Formats: sequence, structure tokens, C-alpha cells
Amino acid sequence: AEATGRITDARADLRRALDREPDAAPLAVFLAHLEIGAKRPQRALDVLRELVRHEPLHENTAQVRMAWRAAEWAWMQTLEDVERLKAFRRSEDPETRRRLVYLLGTRRDAEAEALLRTLLMDQDAGVRISALRLYQRGWLRSRLEEDPVLVRQIAQVVARDDAPAARTAAIGLLARIQASVAARALAAALGGEDADPDPLVRTAAARALGLQEGEGREAPLVAALEDEDAGVRRAAVDSLFRLTGSRRGFDPDADPEERAKAITDWMVWLETRDR
Repeated sequence: AEATGRITDARADLRRALDREPDAAPLAVFLAHLEIGAKRPQRALDVLRELVRHEPLHENTAQVRMAWRAAEWAWMQTLEDVERLKAFRRSEDPETRRRLVYLLGTRRDAEAEALLRTLLMDQDAGVRISALRLYQRGWLRSRLEEDPVLVRQIAQVVARDDAPAARTAAIGLLARIQASVAARALAAALGGEDADPDPLVRTAAARALGLQEGEGREAPLVAALEDEDAGVRRAAVDSLFRLTGSRRGFDPDADPEERAKAITDWMVWLETRDR
């Protein structure tokens, strides 16, 4: 009780001090952390908002941002209703939105998953990547496998996202989705006019195609044997081996002439198979 009383007195003292110096960031941050400790994160945010209203430059300082983030996270954890969590989708702090992703992953309901989908299109690459990786979890992967609309959304990430790590994460999701839209997205990322510019992304696409079922997988993989990057060529021939049981003498590290001979053998195989 005595300790609680001292904390209450400290909060009162800090509030009086802030009344005199409303732009004093250290005082506001200290008070905000006291409010968080007292399980009143909304009051902590009110303190920080008032500080920023008096001096907008404080909004981008490390100590204020960290206190703001801590208050938002503490508040989020108290909310049971997904509807109320939607407000944090608009937080200006990408770290808060990333934490929202992980919180939604624990909810296991349709409302939480619907909000998570909006975070796949977040303006911050780190948030998008976190949301994509979360879909590797069992219950969310089941959602992906059952929903063609979501599969198309993930395919659009592969085609259009400006972050290579996000495109790679999306490819990882499509790897085991047995749907024509998934196979087309992987093939497009691997080669042709819309081939991904990043060799690591093309490598991921080559590996993912080797896990697909049905027709149309081998041709883009054979074409990828001519990729300028040895890692992509290696992933392509590994996938071909997984699908056909043969490498046809292709060595991704051999000189161009030797590779060309093996590629010709693969092309003949494709033509013969398709007759």
C-alpha cells in the first residue's frame, strides 16, 4: 500500500510539473511508463498525445516512440474484441502493427483472420512479411488452402510486392498450394517477361515449383536452367530431379557449352513427352 501511495504521489507530481512545462519530454515519458505500470495504457497515450500537441517534434524522438509503442502494446493485450483491435491497424508505428499481426495469430477466428489479411497490404514491408510468415501456422495455412480469393491475393504479392523478402515469403506459401493460380504465379516469377529481378526470389520459385502437382511444372524449370544465376540453375535442376528422377547430365556450375548440351537434352525430353 505504501509503495502504491508513493507511485500515486509521483504521478501527481509529474502531472503538476507537466502543467508547468507541457513540452518536457522526459517528464511525459516517465509519467506514461507509470501509467502503463498501473495498467492504464490509454492514459499513457493521452499523456504522450498532449506532449506531441505542444511540441510536434517530440513525436519522432526515440524515447517518445518507445513509450508510445509500449502503451499501444499494453492496450492491445487487454482487448478481447477484434473489432476494437482494428484501430491499431492505423497506428503510425510499424512495430505496433507488426505486434498486431502476432496477436491476431493467437485468436483463431474468422474476424481475426480477416483483419490479418488487410495487413498483407500494409505500407511497411516488415509488417507484410510478418503477416505472410504467420500464414505458415496450421490454422491459417488451412484457411489459405480453402480460400481461392486468398490464394490470388498471395499470388499478387509474388507479382507486385516491392520487397524481395515479401515475395519470397509469399512463394513459400504458394509452394504447397495445389492450384493453377499458384503454379502460374511461381512460373511467372521464375522466368519469362515477368521474371523476378532478384535471383534469391527466382531460386525460391524454382524450389516451390518442384513441390507442385499436375502438369506444366517442368517446362519453366527447364527454361530456368539457362538462368544467369547458378543458384537458380541449381534449384531448377534439383526440382526437375525431384519430379522426374533425372538430371540429364546438367551441372549448374559447368561452363556454358556443357550446360547447353544438357539443356538440349532436356528440351528434347520435353518435346517427346508432350507428343
